[in-house]
Amino acid sequence: MNKLLTICIPTFNRAERVEQLLNEIVFSQLMNIVKVIVSDDGSSDDTYASLIAKKYRGDISVIRNKRNIGLAYNYIKLIESCNTDYFMVMADDDLLEERGVVKLVAFLHQVKPDFVSTAWSDCSSGEPSRAIEYNSLIKIKDIRSASNHSPGVVFKTLKAIENLEVMKERLEDDCYAATIFPIVVLALLVSFSSNNCWWYKEVVGGYRPSGAASSNLTDKDGDSWASLSGRWKEQKAFENVYKYMVNTVDNHKKEEVKRLLMMHKLHFYYRLEEGILFERPDLLEYFLMVSAVRVIRNPIRSIKRIVYYIVEKFKFEYYMK
Repeated sequence: MNKLLTICIPTFNRAERVEQLLNEIVFSQLMNIVKVIVSDDGSSDDTYASLIAKKYRGDISVIRNKRNIGLAYNYIKLIESCNTDYFMVMADDDLLEERGVVKLVAFLHQVKPDFVSTAWSDCSSGEPSRAIEYNSLIKIKDIRSASNHSPGVVFKTLKAIENLEVMKERLEDDCYAATIFPIVVLALLVSFSSNNCWWYKEVVGGYRPSGAASSNLTDKDGDSWASLSGRWKEQKAFENVYKYMVNTVDNHKKEEVKRLLMMHKLHFYYRLEEGILFERPDLLEYFLMVSAVRVIRNPIRSIKRIVYYIVEKFKFEYYMK
């Protein structure tokens, strides 16, 4: 039987974590319906040697970069190594829900989507981190929220490969969004060339009850994506991504991209607040206090800005229905 789905797992210096995940896959029924590719991004520990020594049975491949090439390029290598119609992204410290994946494969056979955002669960609390009530088409305005958490997202392989050259161009231009949020950028590129992107209600995986390994993903300056400087870089980077798309998408999509760019700018305040909360939570109350004082000092200007935001938000929601 030709398998439809490959599970793509990037890893770096986390032999124990990825081995636990692979052992669970091997001793489940999933080996009958999926392939697995693990790409070790030049680990400095024994991750690659340990994985090779295991000699996993079934369709499990382990590849290795001679040097660390970074998360984005490691994803690209995984995608280019995939020979099934679909691939699903997973982190090496997550777990799979066997029944959900079986149903997902049936869904892919039936619907033949270009992109799927599946339900994902926090297994320690039982609460879904990406809850979906029913299978439905994803609106373009929701693509970022559908792909912000990359594990559990599914791409049609050929559709993703069609957009890899643009991804590589963005990376060569040192695009922060493509470097730190490669799956989000790829999902945006796919969504603007497709009307077949779906929410999928079944939980296919989640964080382990023991808690996921802490993410230390940083950029070349050593800034965490969640820090104040990281949030500012994210703001500017996605502005550039949307501006790039305005100049490249079909004419009937241009207005949608412009709306997304507008809302991205209007939401900057919240990203700034999240960055302060991550880096200097002790300053958050002062930040909010100063914001309130500015409103009191110049109420007319503040009211105008609030009205402008509400109007733009309404126009955005109405237009993007």
